[in-house]
Amino acid sequence: GLWLGRFAPKFGPGSVIRAGPGSIARLGYANEATFVELKENSSMRIQSAKSGKRFELLSGTAEIDAAPQAAGQLLRIATPRAEIRVLGTKLTVVASAKSTRVKVTEGTVHLAPRAKQASAEVGAGQIAVAAADAAVTTQLMRPITNHFGSGSILRETWLAVRGMKVQKMTLGEPDEK
Repeated sequence: GLWLGRFAPKFGPGSVIRAGPGSIARLGYANEATFVELKENSSMRIQSAKSGKRFELLSGTAEIDAAPQAAGQLLRIATPRAEIRVLGTKLTVVASAKSTRVKVTEGTVHLAPRAKQASAEVGAGQIAVAAADAAVTTQLMRPITNHFGSGSILRETWLAVRGMKVQKMTLGEPDEK
């Protein structure tokens, strides 16, 4: 069954989960390593679990880490602008009334706009956007290189944590031994 957090009760079709300001909601399945992390100020409705996992991201951001799914049991995420079919991958979905943005870090997903424009396969290292009255656009994620021309940042997450603040950060060369 589907569970939220460590001690929360099970949820079923029609349940709406909300993560308010400064909070997240992490959902998982007891029988596999599939997790959905709903970021702050986001909401999601559980649609079904009979023929695969189905969610509707009503607004906000969800990070999904999906274990490989059984044949015919796709994980599907609907948003106001598109539907994403997942076989087994890691991705981030951001939904608003105007667009759906998908960033894939592992695997491949299928992004289909609800307005029936051409759909797209989005692979690892790609970002795709489905917007109202426009074709799906895709682009490669570009790593950010430091000012020395070496190394890169592939993912960076900043969270507002009460009582904590970012101080001056410097980049130095590794110590030689």
